[in-house]
Parts: sequence; structure tokens; C-alpha cells
Amino acid sequence: MQSVHLAWLRAACAVSLLLLAGCALIEPDESEEDSSSRQTIERTTVPEDQVPPSGPAGDLEESAIESPTPTASPTPTVAQAPEAAAPAAIPATAVDGTSVLNLINTSTPSNVAAALHLVEEGRLQLMQQQFDVAREGFEHSLSIDPTSPYGYYFLAQLHYQRQSYDQAMAFAGRAAGLARQASSVWQGRIAALQGSIYEAVGRYPDARQAYKQAVRADPDNATARAGLARVDAP
Repeated sequence: MQSVHLAWLRAACAVSLLLLAGCALIEPDESEEDSSSRQTIERTTVPEDQVPPSGPAGDLEESAIESPTPTASPTPTVAQAPEAAAPAAIPATAVDGTSVLNLINTSTPSNVAAALHLVEEGRLQLMQQQFDVAREGFEHSLSIDPTSPYGYYFLAQLHYQRQSYDQAMAFAGRAAGLARQASSVWQGRIAALQGSIYEAVGRYPDARQAYKQAVRADPDNATARAGLARVDAP
């Protein structure tokens, strides 16, 4: 009986050993599996410095690479309009540079002398183109001596420079009518001014006659000679 029991234990041990050997054959080698997994992970893992950025920053960088850099268009140049031609200058008659105070002597009436002083002040102001102040002085002088050709002459000069030709012509005509007692030099100046006014408004025959009259009165009158050469030019 005892021998039968031992035989049974031996058979049970043998079966257990066979079962353990079968399990060993079925279970995979853990070390081989881990090694294979690590190799797979290493083959599929990309280094961090080569991973393209995601999100807006990555999109902007990609578009910057794909899109060509726009070139600046040339700035259009604006053609400058040609400068307008300067208007033709009217015949120049400079303000007389001779003082009228040398017309005053010991026999000059006081009102005439006072009027000439006012004319002289106005002449200097006219040379500085202070037209309004000069005009008041000339008008004041004529209120003191209405027969003075000099006040009218310089009033004509003033309006001529301001291109008020109608008034300049009227005052020059009044000065010419009062200049019969004046010297030939002043008669030539008044006539030359009339010629300049006529020429400015295109009345060339009248300008020619006035210039000739001025040259007859004063052959040295440069304004009259220059004006006569202009209106006689072909």
C-alpha cells in the first residue's frame, strides 16, 4: 500500500513539471519584447528641435516661406506744372529822383513853399512805395497850392505805378496844363510820363506824340528817348 502511494506522488510531480515546462514555452520572453518595443519607439520618435511648431506661429512661418516677398512699387513721380510766365512789364518810369525843394527861393510865396515841402515828403514816400501816405501828402499840397503842376505830376506817377491808368492820365493832363511856367526839364518829365501812360494802355500814336514833345522840351530825357525807340520799332 505504501508503494502505491509513492508511485502516485511521483506521477503527480511529473505532471506538475510538465505543466511548468509548457507555460514556459507559451509565455513570451519579456526581455526580447521590451527590446523590440524600445527599438520601435526610437525609430518613430523625432528629435524635439526637428518637430515643426504647431498653431499660429507655425502657420505664419510656413506662409512666410511659401509666399514670395512683395517688392515695393516705384513711387510715381508727379509732373510739376511749368511756372507761369511773368506778365510783361509795363514801361518803367522811375520816380523822379530830383528834389523839388530846389524850386524854392527867396521870392517863393509861403503857400507855394509849404506845398513843395509836402510834395517832397510825398516823393520820398512814393520811392518807398508807401502809396497811401504819399497820396495824402500830394493831395494836401494841392489843397495849399492848387496851381502846382508838381503835386499833380507825382499823383500821376503814383497812379501809374499802381496801374490806375485812367486816373494817372487825368492827373498827368492837369500837370501838363499847369506846367507852362515850369522849366523845360519839368515840361519834358511831364510829357514823358504822359507817353508812358499812353504806351501802357496801347495808345501808341498818342504815346509817340508825347515822347516827341518830351524830347523837344528836354533832349536829355532818357525816359522819352527810350519810349520813342520802343513805339517806333517795327
